[in-house]
Amino acid sequence: MMWWNFVGRNHDEIVTYRQLWQARDERFGAVTGYQGTLARLPAPPLPATRLLPRQVPNRKDAG
Repeated sequence: MMWWNFVGRNHDEIVTYRQLWQARDERFGAVTGYQGTLARLPAPPLPATRLLPRQVPNRKDAG
């Protein structure tokens, strides 16, 4: 699943990655050449609901 700039297998991984991003964990590194006014864009707040993976439609039913 993907949310904002994070890709994880489930909601809990996305929550963890967001926490690491906000804590400026070194796993995300620096962007060479970035000249914005902020050192790092903050991640938006997570939605108030649990993130769910997208449902893939059954190709047989697609017509």
